[in-house]
Amino acid sequence: MFDLLQCLRELTALPTPSGREEAALPWLQSYFSPLGAAVEADRFGNVLAVFGTGKTLLDAHIDKIGLVVTGMDPQGFLHAAPVGRADTRVLAAADMTVYTAKKEFFAVAASVPPHLRGQTVYDAPPAEDLLFDIGFCGESLPPDIEPGDRLLFRPSFHTLSDGVVTSPYLDNSAGAAVLLLTAFLLSERGALSDLAFCFSAQEEAGLRGASPAVFQLRPEKAFVVDVSFARQPGAREEHTAEQGSGPMIGFSPALDHDLSRALRSLAEEKNLPHTAEIMGGATGTNADVISKAAGGRKTALLSIPIRNMHTPVETVRLSDIENTARLLADAIERGL
Repeated sequence: MFDLLQCLRELTALPTPSGREEAALPWLQSYFSPLGAAVEADRFGNVLAVFGTGKTLLDAHIDKIGLVVTGMDPQGFLHAAPVGRADTRVLAAADMTVYTAKKEFFAVAASVPPHLRGQTVYDAPPAEDLLFDIGFCGESLPPDIEPGDRLLFRPSFHTLSDGVVTSPYLDNSAGAAVLLLTAFLLSERGALSDLAFCFSAQEEAGLRGASPAVFQLRPEKAFVVDVSFARQPGAREEHTAEQGSGPMIGFSPALDHDLSRALRSLAEEKNLPHTAEIMGGATGTNADVISKAAGGRKTALLSIPIRNMHTPVETVRLSDIENTARLLADAIERGL
């Protein structure tokens, strides 16, 4: 039985910052190896689980936004530079973990109290100007911390009402969970063959990992699973979808139009909730690079609506993950 809550809890806690995704390999091996896949990490850090010829690629990025340690303030605060686009409005006073080669450190983003600022309204500082407090006083880095070590939002996972969970890094733990659930569904149906599951690296650092994976695997077509924007106050309706409305099926010049239409028709046939996500150009996902890599691949995009993207309190509705996986499994079984 597939435990989606536990899967999400573990995925969101994996320390896989962009460029340092090695923690994903043993975790994914423990899931895919019993299913009969050949599982390996390539030279770029992508984790590939391949069944048979791997002619159909299923991709979800496994990396996470964060920061990289650049040095130490004379008073003992860490300097860091952003890796990916964290929302700087929520970085101040955030709980963080510093991951080093030997141990982990609890850290908090330092925030000057309003009593000392002398102003009532102020802009969020650039991430490069933030300092991180690990409780250390001194002019040199403490033992075990080195420039290049990574900071991530501290793991946190909570259930809200009506089947909604909140956690850092649902972007893209939700997409990775869809791939895992899809593999489970196809295994139950005896249809787990000629597939390549790619948990790609460095998406948040510029869509860097997926293209090398395509050159290595040479699939015939690809389905990319990522997150997109859920409806909430302040977000334009035409750029969002309601949570609970199922997968957002992408339509974009970067995507194969016939494949997108076939997914929409299949969702209608199977009575699966879904919406269309219309984009006038690039999608901002791995689909952009997969579709043109190694001579080009027919590529489709399924997105899961989440709120509060790139913050420590992203939210997702579990039914959206489940329905995205059902549609993807149906599409694979149908041979789309």
